[in-house]
Amino acid sequence: MTIGLNERVVVAGLLLLVPVALLLVSSSAEFASLGGAFSPMFFPVSVLWGWIGVAALTLIIELRTAVAVANKTSAKRWFQIVGVMLAMGLFVYATTRLGFLLSSIGFILATLLILRVRNPVLVICYSVTVPGVLFILFHHVLGLPLPTSPFSYLF
Repeated sequence: MTIGLNERVVVAGLLLLVPVALLLVSSSAEFASLGGAFSPMFFPVSVLWGWIGVAALTLIIELRTAVAVANKTSAKRWFQIVGVMLAMGLFVYATTRLGFLLSSIGFILATLLILRVRNPVLVICYSVTVPGVLFILFHHVLGLPLPTSPFSYLF
């Protein structure tokens, strides 16, 4: 039996590497040593460990289903994979400059366009509503501050 390395296995592997890398980078932060639930790293580290668990299970499942020979991935599909990865990197950079809300609106908009979602009402509603609800929930309701834009502390 040969294991075909298809796009689902590659993406599952990348989805496992990203939180591991983020966990390693965040552990070296100056303020990460406060410890316990009082540390500003408690929630992000908890989310990263959950992400690692889900990604590891996904990778195991994808490796088990990839026992057959891999299908050839089209150039269009690789463009989408690389495009979303670049959009994610730009989102991380833009979050520090423009804040969470504005950068996540741009990220979701770019991702939906890269994935060829063409319904303009769906694209606009989804790219504005999801980040807006998340920002309101975390920043205003739960009191967990997210990066804000340089234009206003409200968003």
